[in-house]
Amino acid sequence: MQKQHIKLDETDRLELESLLSKSSLTVKIHKRIQVLLYLDSGKSYIQVGKEVGMTYIAMREISNKYI
Repeated sequence: MQKQHIKLDETDRLELESLLSKSSLTVKIHKRIQVLLYLDSGKSYIQVGKEVGMTYIAMREISNKYI
């Protein structure tokens, strides 16, 4: 079983998913939302980094800001 790095509330998850459907987001914000959703789903930082194209440090900062 993989470690879950963050745990989103249901309301937060729904809000982030609805934001992803908007075309007015910048790439930076889109990637931040993806990082949070992927980490919440239980993916590792390595897996998320490959999918989103971000470094461990950048993803860690995003997850720390959420917590």
